[in-house]
Amino acid sequence: MHGIPAWLPGLALLAVVLFVMLQRIEQRLADIHRLLLADRSPSVADGRAALAKRIAPLVRQGQTIQAIRIVRETLACPLVEAKRFVDDMKAHMS
Repeated sequence: MHGIPAWLPGLALLAVVLFVMLQRIEQRLADIHRLLLADRSPSVADGRAALAKRIAPLVRQGQTIQAIRIVRETLACPLVEAKRFVDDMKAHMS
């Protein structure tokens, strides 16, 4: 009766599992943060500027779908992001 309660080892194991999970989440967040900072690097900005120059004639000619296709292939991004890229470009050209 004066021993360790039966639930205490289970609670300790749960605490260890939660601690490990939190460490993994922190690492993933650090990785995401590093990727976001890398996305702002000059080389990425230069690449996007080069892409904008490449698709500018298509946008001017109204070939939006072709421009979106090139953006998707170049950046390997989803359709929504590629469309946003082209739409932003259209807005700046107007």
